[in-house]
Amino acid sequence: MTTLEALIVVLALFQVILAISWGLSASLLGLSRAAGLHWAVSCLFVLLSLLLSLALPLGLLTPTLNVALANTSTTIAFLSMRRGAHIFLRQPRRDLELAIVLALAVLIGLFDLTLGLDARVRGALMSGLLSWTGLRLSFSSAAKVRGEFGLVAAGLVTGPMFAVALVFGLRSGYLVLGPVPESGALLTAPTDVNVWMMLAFFVLSALLNLSLGYMVLLRLVRRLNHVSRHDALTGLLNRRAMQEALDAEFHRWQRKQESFALLLIDVDHFKRVNDQHGHAVGDLALCAVSRCLAGAVRKTDVLSRFGGEEFCVLLRLTDGPGAIELAQRLNQAVREQAMGVGALSLPLTVSIGIAVAPEGVLTRVEKLLLGADRALYRAKAEGRDRLAVASLAEMSDSGFSPMGA
Repeated sequence: MTTLEALIVVLALFQVILAISWGLSASLLGLSRAAGLHWAVSCLFVLLSLLLSLALPLGLLTPTLNVALANTSTTIAFLSMRRGAHIFLRQPRRDLELAIVLALAVLIGLFDLTLGLDARVRGALMSGLLSWTGLRLSFSSAAKVRGEFGLVAAGLVTGPMFAVALVFGLRSGYLVLGPVPESGALLTAPTDVNVWMMLAFFVLSALLNLSLGYMVLLRLVRRLNHVSRHDALTGLLNRRAMQEALDAEFHRWQRKQESFALLLIDVDHFKRVNDQHGHAVGDLALCAVSRCLAGAVRKTDVLSRFGGEEFCVLLRLTDGPGAIELAQRLNQAVREQAMGVGALSLPLTVSIGIAVAPEGVLTRVEKLLLGADRALYRAKAEGRDRLAVASLAEMSDSGFSPMGA
């Protein structure tokens, strides 16, 4: 077995492993399943092309038919890889363009079968076609990957595909311009150029699939991070994410002493909604309230579902009068908007507790939360559908205990 044949065997085994890996990841992870299956199919067609190359000396098929099938299989592999990337990145799939590329590969094979193309011309045409496909994928995906995952990820993901396209482009130019005998135009010809090209293809294939796996892993991590920071029902930030935002704002306040405020918002008589209409209607009502609040807060504000029927709003760079003004707007927005829940129209109101960071005396952000909580329960005790502002006493540990809702 020659060095080139050994490389082809190793690359073929590697494609088997990759195909199995992509197939399992598509089935088990459930993340971009269609993309994973496309990449598995791509590896299988690369495997078929390599097996056809190994079978060429055995004479099972005519050399021309063998080469035509191998070239077509390689083209399908590239197109499947590209279509999988389009699906994963949610790009237009450009099926017409892919069909044209496949048709050109088939036409080259048919011309070779019927007219007998020079091996150098055939190799140059096929290498150029594969180079074009790789370049289109790398350039069309770069902006999308950069926008979703960042500049470093864009380089890691699109770089290997660009390198693969460059290798095939260089081979095309070498076959056209270089002193290549017709017998050396086949990839299976035992020449130093082909050995190095097969070695480069092996390395780049590994890097390409690793980069795709890296992209899948990045999206999975981002999705898990999103799930861990957002409320499943309303889509708002959850209590954990709000606590992180509060801590960050508190540290900024310690450095710059720029005022900020906190609103705790509770839906009035929400237990009555659940008891009279059921928890499904209650969930829809919470979603309606969250949309109403999200439409009324400012872009700089941070809105979260704090738990149950309670919401929290962090008001950056806001003093007492500004916090009261926004709280009044939120209170009015919920009161005046008919909460359509299916066929029902529920009249909902909210009570709001306001706490403003006092100058120089706030030692822990938890005291601000405590003050807003006590002010909220005071607003409820005074009749609901109103707001109350926390005093300094209510922000201290010795303040009174909150009353029942």
